[in-house]
Amino acid sequence: MVFLGVALMSELCMIFNFVGFIKVSLKKVLCTNLNGIFYKDI
Repeated sequence: MVFLGVALMSELCMIFNFVGFIKVSLKKVLCTNLNGIFYKDI
């Protein structure tokens, strides 16, 4: 039972890390795209 709890916690941690990684990647992509559009207009 304890092992199951630990496995579940590690799975949750992996999922949260993955979600966080996706969010950071999206932010970087959005920022670079916005900067590109902004500089093109100038």
